[in-house]
Amino acid sequence: MKYKIEIEGGFAGIPKQLVGEISLEPEKSGNLICILRKTVPQINNAVRDMLIYKIELEDGSVVAQSEFTDSSLPMELRKFIDDIKNN
Repeated sequence: MKYKIEIEGGFAGIPKQLVGEISLEPEKSGNLICILRKTVPQINNAVRDMLIYKIELEDGSVVAQSEFTDSSLPMELRKFIDDIKNN
């Protein structure tokens, strides 16, 4: 599965981008894509100290993307991002 994650905002305002490809079990990648497709984010642009996550996942011909704040990022996606950062 290919991923592109942009993390913006925060106190320092330094953007970070994670781009790459990772091998996941079909069930896990399907679950992550499903989470992105079901999410209808509500971003409060007035909040300056909060991180904003723009996530795009591509698994074969399926592409899903969504945007989250620090407080609305689902736990599964948070763990996925942590796994990518730690590898």
